[in-house]
Amino acid sequence: MKKFKDTLSSRQQLRRADDHGDPDTAHPQIIASADWTHVSLADKKQARPNNPERFDTELCLLGSAGFTSGRHYWEMKIQERDFCAVGMARESVIRKGRISFSPEHGIWAMECRGNSYSALTSPEHGTPLFLRQAPSKIWVYLDYEVGQVAF
Repeated sequence: MKKFKDTLSSRQQLRRADDHGDPDTAHPQIIASADWTHVSLADKKQARPNNPERFDTELCLLGSAGFTSGRHYWEMKIQERDFCAVGMARESVIRKGRISFSPEHGIWAMECRGNSYSALTSPEHGTPLFLRQAPSKIWVYLDYEVGQVAF
């Protein structure tokens, strides 16, 4: 555990990832600012092409940056607490139909449901997280070579 904490605290070669969402992957109910740095949900689906990259069932989008090496981090500001999930996914993640949010299916994420938080560790259930206070930001750290994701 100490080695992992030391890895996170070392800023050497840790790169801030692009915080922009990829409009080609966004579910049609997701709306965004002009630069895709702020997203929220619309009351109904927006007219968008049904391209292969787009999520059609789950309210998801991918970031515009992809990674093949290195150590990266990004932050997500949390404003609405009804529901949100923050994390990362393999580029090959299934985007059509229902998705299992778990590492086995290429997704590493944590979710907020009201005042409850959990790590999405298996398709059947999440692992509860007990936080002292509700976060206003969630930081995601990726060490590609080591194969670690941290929140």
